[in-house]
Amino acid sequence: LLPEKGVDDFAYIPLLIHLNKINSGCEINILKSHKDASSYEFLPFEVKCYVISDKDISLLKAGQLAHTFKDLFNITHFYNLRETLSSAYLGRAFRAKYRMGFSYMVNQVFYTHTYEKKAEVAQDVLALGLLESLLSEKLEPVSLEQPPLSDTYENLILDLSPPNYEKAVMKKFV
Repeated sequence: LLPEKGVDDFAYIPLLIHLNKINSGCEINILKSHKDASSYEFLPFEVKCYVISDKDISLLKAGQLAHTFKDLFNITHFYNLRETLSSAYLGRAFRAKYRMGFSYMVNQVFYTHTYEKKAEVAQDVLALGLLESLLSEKLEPVSLEQPPLSDTYENLILDLSPPNYEKAVMKKFV
């Protein structure tokens, strides 16, 4: 997955959850331009984040970049969420079997599946559209489940007693 620059990482979580459901036990790798991977830590499956600079995503450096990330070489799926020609070529450099991206000018040459990018559509809907174009079926929206509360809020508040800081402080001085 190559996310678009400047988009919140949480926009891609529905796509990651669907990818994990469809291919249980698959390894999900994300190429990011910043090192922070904390937005994916709460997911119930592992997501590996690799940091690349935007200068490395070029037609001339794509082969070298694919060689440095040997874990990503010969991957099955490559989802490109950017609209640049060099990012479209990156999927071919990684020798991905399926390369998905937005149908934008010349980029279509490097993709096996394309998706028409609609104006003013949220990024999470666009990302799911790439997967839907591969599967040829509509995916349902994803939400992370919260465990049900066993009691009402009032009972929970009443049962909580504040810690006894006075005793702890007094033991320290006695």
